[in-house]
Amino acid sequence: MVTALGDDWDPPAVLRSEQEAYRLLYSDLDAEQERTYAVLVDAGVPPPRDADRAASR
Repeated sequence: MVTALGDDWDPPAVLRSEQEAYRLLYSDLDAEQERTYAVLVDAGVPPPRDADRAASR
């Protein structure tokens, strides 16, 4: 499987890209969306947006 990924596969870059995608996906939520997001995070569905938010819960 690793061979199929190729020599230019960069796991840290993939992780950073995924984190940025989550940040963008959950940015600019209105109040109702924020409440829904909080319920989902508490249920373990998506990861918390950042350590500060997770710590404040």
